[in-house]
Amino acid sequence: MSQFKPKIKLHFKLPSVYNDGVEIDKDNFLAIKSYFLKNYGGLTIGGMETGYWIDSDILYKDAVFECTVIIPKQKFDESVRPNLERMVESFKRRFGQKEILCYYHEVTAT
Repeated sequence: MSQFKPKIKLHFKLPSVYNDGVEIDKDNFLAIKSYFLKNYGGLTIGGMETGYWIDSDILYKDAVFECTVIIPKQKFDESVRPNLERMVESFKRRFGQKEILCYYHEVTAT
């Protein structure tokens, strides 16, 4: 029997600075790390990236890092997807952002 199972790879691009340029405090990062570990049992944090986006003719530049978790597909469908919008809104408030990029896709993993 194969060890590979359908899972969801969930990605969040989270900022390293607030919109006013002030660095996000370490406690916020630790809280996010704890959140993912507690709820999903794992977390991968990618390196720093620079993102650009336009809203109402204003160009925003964000220094972001990516948090990625792998979730069994059934758990994602039953308990994560129904709460995803609330999770994104929570991250927007925590990091003082207009938007938080969140996306997911199905993978086959051990």
